[in-house]
Amino acid sequence: MGPPSAEESLRKALTVGADRAVLLTDRSFAGSDTLATSYALACAIRNIGKEYGPPDVIFTGKQTIDGDTAQVGPGIAKRLGGPAAYLCFHNQALDFKVRTIDAERRCEGGVQVLRSKLPCLVSMLEASNQIRRGAMIDALRAARASVVKWSAQTAGVDDMAKCGLRGSPTVVKRVFAPSARAEKATWVEAAEQPAQALIDAMFKRNPTLETELAQLARGTSSAQTSGP
Repeated sequence: MGPPSAEESLRKALTVGADRAVLLTDRSFAGSDTLATSYALACAIRNIGKEYGPPDVIFTGKQTIDGDTAQVGPGIAKRLGGPAAYLCFHNQALDFKVRTIDAERRCEGGVQVLRSKLPCLVSMLEASNQIRRGAMIDALRAARASVVKWSAQTAGVDDMAKCGLRGSPTVVKRVFAPSARAEKATWVEAAEQPAQALIDAMFKRNPTLETELAQLARGTSSAQTSGP
């Protein structure tokens, strides 16, 4: 989904072996935030499914380099009503007989191995794979191929109020670079127990932090145990 100039990016996909490329381009998509973008793409995926059958796996990137929100992939999965695996960097196995996919996902402190039933959406981290060099026959085919262009109507968009600026509740109030911090980093001496030394230093610099964390923990615990 993008302006007509996005055709060149799709033609690169044809060069490395993609069979077909569809570009959603329509004035009504202009100004779409992640909510409106995921809606338009989900409609298009359903429309493609009517002709070729529902997809088994939908791959998306983690996030765009401009908005940097990582919300479009999850939004598509939610709208299509299927499972999803996010922040993946390697797909271990894809079994069409038992209809499952195994993917490795980066998480805080390590790696998770996820197994999901098909159909499934998988969002991939950047630099997960090295793009192979396209074959000459694919390059020649891509040069002659016509990228299919869909308007909102052709893509099967039912509610135009959910597209473009009208369907985008996100409002960017201000874009700015964070100011440099005046405080300098401190050196913490820790010979045997570095984690405990860091915790002690943190509480020493913020005398009220321990009390605030204890109050927060008690409040969370009460909320979890209280009934209707």
